[in-house]
Amino acid sequence: MRLVVFIMAITLQLPALYAKQAAFVNDTARYTACEASTKSGKTIGCMTWLLREACNRGGPGRNFWWIAPIYQQAAIAYTRMANWLRGTPGIPRMLFACTDSRQTIRLANGAVLWFKGADNEDSLYGEDVYAAVIDEASRCSEAAWYAIRTTITATQAPVKLIGNVQGTANWFYRMCRQAQAGKENWSYHHLTAYDAVAGGVLAAEEIEDAKRTLPEWAFRELYLADASDSLRVVFAPQGLDAQRPNLRDPILTLDYAIKQRREGTGQYAVLVPAHNGPIKVYMLPSETPDKLPFGLVEVERSFGMGADVSEGVGASDSVAEVFACDNMEQACEFASNKVSPSDFGRVLAALGQYYNEALVCPVRKLHGVTTLRARIGVRWIDAIAKRTPILRCVDTLDQHRQYIYDEAGRITQQALAELPPHVRDRHGDRVIACALALRACGDSPVFARTVKATSMTWAESVYGPGGYKQPGMAEAKKW
Repeated sequence: MRLVVFIMAITLQLPALYAKQAAFVNDTARYTACEASTKSGKTIGCMTWLLREACNRGGPGRNFWWIAPIYQQAAIAYTRMANWLRGTPGIPRMLFACTDSRQTIRLANGAVLWFKGADNEDSLYGEDVYAAVIDEASRCSEAAWYAIRTTITATQAPVKLIGNVQGTANWFYRMCRQAQAGKENWSYHHLTAYDAVAGGVLAAEEIEDAKRTLPEWAFRELYLADASDSLRVVFAPQGLDAQRPNLRDPILTLDYAIKQRREGTGQYAVLVPAHNGPIKVYMLPSETPDKLPFGLVEVERSFGMGADVSEGVGASDSVAEVFACDNMEQACEFASNKVSPSDFGRVLAALGQYYNEALVCPVRKLHGVTTLRARIGVRWIDAIAKRTPILRCVDTLDQHRQYIYDEAGRITQQALAELPPHVRDRHGDRVIACALALRACGDSPVFARTVKATSMTWAESVYGPGGYKQPGMAEAKKW
């Protein structure tokens, strides 16, 4: 008995591409990186490329991957390709099989196209891949890129990396700069919305409407594929630069020790002098203002404290920031990524007692950056712009420069921009503690205790000959 196999040759008519789009798709470099505008045709271009690779280089057991930041985004590309295959006349159903439940397309030559999410990096290891597309690469983690790179080691397969620009603090931006500089086996392409308009993909009036509607940084990144970290900063650079002359070393540093109460009912913290301790003191609680308010001869300063709590496992810091209520001068800072939340509470109690029974405003559990997005954060951002606070610690000042608006316009720390939003929102640090301290100062009296002048002699000893005079309106309003 003889088995005769007939092989059908089919020529697929893939979607037409405009010139700059085709140059990227047809680039033969092993690694092709493309920073592109939204809706500029990068996705449809790479879909045609991946299908072409699977048709020409496919075979039994050969896998071709489409990777998106999350599984639901990969479903978008899968649905488009499956619908195109099903709806295109002249492509027999016997040549492909789409499995919606697994988001796979199996071709007659044995090749399988997989549409996966990069949010579980461990699931990307182990397979042999013969061509891959990393979609929205700037929003995928660097760990996912490491995993994908291992899957093409044996096959020496080509990879297309595409995505919008999302600031400069991500691996995709770095790889694009290396490709642009001529890194071996890499090529670089750049597609803007205006390229798509010229190619007949987008309408010019739609781009102009987006330009009028969006913030400048968002338009530049999403439509011009141009990184604009300088436009995305949260805190006004001029306000931060004005703080430089205020910076100084602490006058002393302290540490804490946890003690057991005699009654055996619990523990408490005591502050002890320590070289390079985690508690930096810039103002003693007994210090008085350089100039006393009108009519007062003695004051005891009032302090407000903001506290941001971490888990104490070596990740982000638990931070306490203490400010003087009368002039918003930074008086003290505690930062540690090893203190447990319970011990941190004891340290706050000790610091509050040390600073004249300071009012403490701690963050709600796991709210971190979300504090800065609320009204309390807006007040701190405005205060920095108006140069109201006086910052003493260089670490505190530098951390303010790390805050940017992410792709959705939310406040985040630049170093965390690659992490999922729910992880970023749980991060805490000095800036958040400062914003909470501002709130604590606003809810506290300007001074904890005051002594008024009661005689001309006393007044003259403080204000000089003639005693004190009626203050002007500006001074009266200030106090």
